[in-house]
Amino acid sequence: MNRDRRNHLNLGKKIPAGGDDKFVRGVEHSIHAHALVDENDRILVAVSGGPDSVALLYALDRLARTWPFDLAVAHLNHGLRQEADQEARLVRDLAETLGWPYHEERQDVAKVARQRKLSLEDAGRRCRYAFFEAIARKHNLNKVALAHHRDDNAELLLMFLFRGSGASGLAGIAPKRRLRPNEPLEIIRPLIDLSKAEIKSFLSTHRYTYCEDQSNQDITFLRNRIRHRLLPLLQREYNPNIVATLCRTASILSAENKWLEETTDGAFTQACQSIAANKIELSLDALADLHPALQRRVLRSAIARLKGDLKRLSRRHISACLALVNTHGQQVKQQHLPDQILVERCTPVLRLTRSQTPLRKLMSGSKTTARNTAPHYTYLLDRPDREAAILYIKEIDARLELALLDADALPPWGEAGHGVAFFDMHGLLFPLTVRHVKPEDRFQPLGMRGTQCVRAFLSKQKIPLHQRRRYPVILSGDRIIAVAGSRIDEKAKTGPLTRQVLKITLTLA
Repeated sequence: MNRDRRNHLNLGKKIPAGGDDKFVRGVEHSIHAHALVDENDRILVAVSGGPDSVALLYALDRLARTWPFDLAVAHLNHGLRQEADQEARLVRDLAETLGWPYHEERQDVAKVARQRKLSLEDAGRRCRYAFFEAIARKHNLNKVALAHHRDDNAELLLMFLFRGSGASGLAGIAPKRRLRPNEPLEIIRPLIDLSKAEIKSFLSTHRYTYCEDQSNQDITFLRNRIRHRLLPLLQREYNPNIVATLCRTASILSAENKWLEETTDGAFTQACQSIAANKIELSLDALADLHPALQRRVLRSAIARLKGDLKRLSRRHISACLALVNTHGQQVKQQHLPDQILVERCTPVLRLTRSQTPLRKLMSGSKTTARNTAPHYTYLLDRPDREAAILYIKEIDARLELALLDADALPPWGEAGHGVAFFDMHGLLFPLTVRHVKPEDRFQPLGMRGTQCVRAFLSKQKIPLHQRRRYPVILSGDRIIAVAGSRIDEKAKTGPLTRQVLKITLTLA
């Protein structure tokens, strides 16, 4: 690289930014404040051609005239828009003008999105990070600089807030992080304390050329609606400094989340009985002694260690796992999670394993049997307490969730949601039986006078044949009180004298 272009100075000293440019001094301040750059770093700058990444490259180039680090430039052509080739040329010319090595690649992101069933945004992000990592490893670069700024941070916090995220999501964009745990390659964000207005002013002052991505104006995307509609509204009518306020909140939550992560690591170490590449065992007694919030974090930590991330994992999944820890004597002893993660209560431990084969294939046997033969199964359901109880029916890859409600807590008719049923507790005999449908099964569907064959009823509901096999029946004593997920029996319904209600929800994977 062009290491002869500048003098090598000690980063521990006060280093001039190469002129009195306010923006570059701001980048310098962020680098010092967050300890983003070390002496002799080799930094890959990700440049899309848009204003943010172009400003980042110019600022780092200015600092590199006096700071002891090297740069390289990377651009991934997504091939999604007509302007993509023009953007690639701009970045290539900019890298050559500044004298830094340039790396470019073209990928069919739309094809990746189709193949992996991802959104274009998610597919593009994954392709970019994989490209940056490959270039960094090939050319012995130890950091990747991205152009996220203060406004991005505020927008992301609002997005996570709308999704109901916890502290880790509301902590915002980290100034730096490891690309992968326990590996040296780092992501750094030198613009994280700078605003979009400051970026635009810097580019305008120096008349630097950049490209505008018109998709950033498309308000069909949530992030663009937040950027162009919600934030301006909040600034105009509620708080003119809303971006700074949100970033300050994210900073506070980030520090607290870091402390929670350290606490979680300690609790995980105390609870962990054994750990291997595809199996972790946690002490049930140690988990039971933890605060519920810490239980949740330790379980998330264990799952992340097995699958490498927490994608597709919802609060519902963690709650189901917590039920294994905190409910004794229940029928359910295991839970299936995304990406082949199996969680089992194997007293005295909670065992988490990851299979290389999809769990539903392991449980269902051969494809011929699964396609042509309805599985046979029988489970018993004890009377639940106020905490939700969950039954996993492995033969049909379905979940039944039971909960007790007071009658006045029932939702309005028609608003309960698909697969939800309510029963008058007074008329139920426990344990209830959950089993496969038999040819002779009959019940009186809610709202009808006579009885019907269960199989005929499901057919009349226009439920496809392959799906009908996945609807169990629920019995109180020897009487069918519901076809789970479809219709309850007329005699099991709630009425004006009902005081306590059993809610049962069927979820088909």
